[in-house]
Amino acid sequence: MTNIISDKLSHLSFSKLALLDRSPKDFYKRYIEQEEVISDKHAVNLGSLVDCLLTEPDNLYSIFKVVSHNEPTNLMKDYTDLFISYYKNLMADTDSELSDSEKQLAAHESAYTHGTFKISSDKVIERFNKEAKDYAMDIVTAGDKIVVTTEDFLKASACSTALLNNKFTKDFLSQYIVGNKEKIYQLEDTFEILDNGFPLTFKVKLDLVIIDHDNKTIQPLDIKTTSSSPYAFTKSMYSYRYDIQGALYSHYIKHVFKARKGLEDYKVLDFKYIVVNVDYPKNPLIWKLSYNDNRAAFAGKLAGYNRAGIWELINDLHWHLENDLWDYSRELYENNGVVETRMHNEPERAEE
Repeated sequence: MTNIISDKLSHLSFSKLALLDRSPKDFYKRYIEQEEVISDKHAVNLGSLVDCLLTEPDNLYSIFKVVSHNEPTNLMKDYTDLFISYYKNLMADTDSELSDSEKQLAAHESAYTHGTFKISSDKVIERFNKEAKDYAMDIVTAGDKIVVTTEDFLKASACSTALLNNKFTKDFLSQYIVGNKEKIYQLEDTFEILDNGFPLTFKVKLDLVIIDHDNKTIQPLDIKTTSSSPYAFTKSMYSYRYDIQGALYSHYIKHVFKARKGLEDYKVLDFKYIVVNVDYPKNPLIWKLSYNDNRAAFAGKLAGYNRAGIWELINDLHWHLENDLWDYSRELYENNGVVETRMHNEPERAEE
């Protein structure tokens, strides 16, 4: 038997719950209507490139295509994205009798129709050929590979080098292993959590898990890139719900991974985030998920914290799917659009 979440979604993940927490409307577009809603794909791709250089460098060129042409900006970027989408669709149509030049012209016509330019299509195409055509062709010929610019490749390489040489992070990330340790990179797995008696499948992907057989410990880690100071990482944690990631992945390691690996007597160390600034990578930091934040990620408002936890978000997802309402959060629908300030947790009150 399944429940409504399993009927609608193949699996859950920290990123799905985090997006539901930020914006039910974007969750609906991304995971129900299957539309792309990532607002900063550039940052996501740059972070993935750093992960790849550190955890699976041998797969670099099977995953990424490095190009020398920069992505266009502003309205030309929007137009170029439309052109690429339409052109790819036309290229995939094996029954089409159009020539390549005719397909490009048709893609331009569709992009211009759905764009917001106030100048003529000829002028737009002229700008496109000057500013964006080389980049667009890079994207089209890359196929399923992630396209990154040479500039971003150099940034990612600098981040990788800094992390492999920094006195605090190098022991975690070095490919060289000292002692009786085992390092597992890009660990992907699924596990189940019971939701009112029904199994919900969760998917996890950890950048790195270090098993220390001498000390019988397991250290789960994730690598985070940021354009802000590594000291400001808690702001990103709050915005993107990395607390949910750490709590969920730690739960998987403790309750699933240990048993599957026969490591029941090993201690799972606090989840760690290795954070590096992509523009100034020389001073990365290691952030540890606290016991309180780990607990809050699961229990949320049910335990007096000021953000929804995993169990509440699962219940909220049930509610949204059953009611098919997505413009606001469940809480706002139930409170008739009234938002309560929650800057601080309330201290425990003395009995009156």
